[in-house]
Amino acid sequence: MKQAKKEKAKTLKIPKVKVVPSTKVHSLTFPDQRIYLESVKLDGQPAFLHKDGLTGRLDFMKEFVYDGITYAPAEPLGYLPCEFDSKKDEVNKPIKLDVVTKLILNEWKTFVACDDTWRILNTAYTVLTYLVSKSMTTPYLAYFGDTETGKGQRKTLHRQMSYRANAGVLATAANIFIYSENVKGTLIQDEFESVERDRDLQALFKEGYKQGASVMRIRTNRDGVPIQHDYQVFSCKIVVSNYAIRNKAVLERFIVELTTKEKPKKDEFDRSSDLKRFAEIRKQLMTWRLQTIWNSLPDLDISFTGRAKELYKPLLQAVHGTSLYEPLLEFLTTLEAKAIEEAKSSLTALVTKACVKLREKQCPTEELRTVLADYMNGTIVMKSDVPYGIRSSEYGTITDMQIVNEIKLNLGGKKARPYVHTSEVLPTSGEVRQVRGWDTDATRLLNMVKKYHLEGDADIGEELKELEYSVAVNQEAVKGFG
Repeated sequence: MKQAKKEKAKTLKIPKVKVVPSTKVHSLTFPDQRIYLESVKLDGQPAFLHKDGLTGRLDFMKEFVYDGITYAPAEPLGYLPCEFDSKKDEVNKPIKLDVVTKLILNEWKTFVACDDTWRILNTAYTVLTYLVSKSMTTPYLAYFGDTETGKGQRKTLHRQMSYRANAGVLATAANIFIYSENVKGTLIQDEFESVERDRDLQALFKEGYKQGASVMRIRTNRDGVPIQHDYQVFSCKIVVSNYAIRNKAVLERFIVELTTKEKPKKDEFDRSSDLKRFAEIRKQLMTWRLQTIWNSLPDLDISFTGRAKELYKPLLQAVHGTSLYEPLLEFLTTLEAKAIEEAKSSLTALVTKACVKLREKQCPTEELRTVLADYMNGTIVMKSDVPYGIRSSEYGTITDMQIVNEIKLNLGGKKARPYVHTSEVLPTSGEVRQVRGWDTDATRLLNMVKKYHLEGDADIGEELKELEYSVAVNQEAVKGFG
């Protein structure tokens, strides 16, 4: 009998319990329950810093279970962790942002030689990286300059103190897509000049400054079936390059600091003291982030409009209520005034202005060339007795083809009908050459006038009134047709 029981026991099969691995995440939120978690280190081990939805207090967790799913804190992916000590750190003690911003600003004064205005802006940006999930837009920062001009120090300070900052040299667009979507941290990209030839990077930087922005990519699964995936790419981004990039569509999302060779108070980082201070600042900012995670950003009444408002408002919201707010507002106002003057004198603005002036004549090429030469304080350049562009000390050589491209791409220009409506006499041969004219889209032309702040330009006052009237008539005609 005993032998039979033993045999039976041997044949019994114990059912295998399927172990479901926990889902590892860097951060996690359940807004309906007002629950928020951030992956950190507690006594050297991965843990969640947790914002309780009922009490609003912070505590630590090894894992979090919600709706039958177990979540575990992920190991840092290229970024520096926030390390807490269970015996020393009191995470429910209120963090005063004004105190932390002064600590950050002091680091910028120590390690970077530049105007205090730029140090204040960089301090505000560091704070913004911890708030960007609440903002609808974010500016990017760019540091352009020669070697040994402090770009490395700037990059290190952001990596040490910004929210989940990951620095990369020639990181591929694919890696950046994955990092942006999974970590949602601050991206620091070195040798950024590669963006000029990388369309994936261009798409990422064009779209990634707006909340909810995504870049679509098509992948194939194991069966070769194409699958669409929309990568979420909204995040703070900081780039470094020895050369200023020329891609206007990408560059207009940036606040650019041109670095110069100046010696800071300290030009190297000490592990035993400097890195410890950075870690403490990083920890305080993370604690403050969770303490205030459900607080809305202040609704500021500022004068900036358009792109300037998209870029500058988040920075001002980040330091509102601190001693940095007023000097930052003054500096950003100065930057905007400078940007407007630069925009007015750009090639695109001058071509726009010339096309408004000559619109009734259908913008003949030879008159465009003459007007633009006057605007640029330049001279008309001849090649084999044929004029082909303008030479100016400020703009260099601008060819007819560059002018035509501006008209086509920005103003909706098309060859005027009839095709030939004027002519010019070549100075040496006396030959009469037929000249092309251009019809421009009135609405696009008026939009470009506004974009480049040309409304108050006295040189095109009367012509601008005619343009505005023409656009208004067209709009009324469209309404009437509808």
